[in-house]
Amino acid sequence: YRPFCKRIASRYCESLRYYQLLDNINYKIGMSSRDYADMLSYCRPDITTADKDAVIVAGGIRGCDMTYLDMLEQQHALRNIDVLALTLYPPTNGIEEVDYEMRSDHCLPRVEQVMYWARERGKRVWVTSLGVSTDSTWVGVDEVSQGSMYARGALVLGSLGVERVLFAQIQDNDPTYQVPANCCGLLRVDGEPKASYFALRGLNSVV
Repeated sequence: YRPFCKRIASRYCESLRYYQLLDNINYKIGMSSRDYADMLSYCRPDITTADKDAVIVAGGIRGCDMTYLDMLEQQHALRNIDVLALTLYPPTNGIEEVDYEMRSDHCLPRVEQVMYWARERGKRVWVTSLGVSTDSTWVGVDEVSQGSMYARGALVLGSLGVERVLFAQIQDNDPTYQVPANCCGLLRVDGEPKASYFALRGLNSVV
């Protein structure tokens, strides 16, 4: 992975500035906080040597996992991270309030706690994957609800001080609409826009 990072930075340094190292680092990736801290300590110098303007973004942390953030700090990983990144899949009523029964760590009000923690340590915070699925299982919502949640979510996160919000997908890629993570797009599988596309286009024109 280290030589891969070096080759990417050397080849694309004129086009890239932000380098996010891995994703979902606290979820199913098989790396302890120590392993991730060690990887950062090896890879950051190679990237910044090849690209002096590089900004290192942490691999997306699933949910507002304060325990994992504390572990990264204890492993001295923060000195090699410029931006903390979150991956959030809020439940239906997890935009303005906390749902304590379902994915409470993904509810957007919890981000305020992360923001306070990050500011004390001089770190910026991005949400590099905000996902609301329209799959056909119990996880999914209808397209109008998705559009509402995406628009409200962007406003809530912005008001909390999150610097950038990236949505999980532009276009769905599961024709069966049974895999939640593959049905978070602004466009359907056939490329036709969902309500979220129009909601965010409208929001973009006024914010």
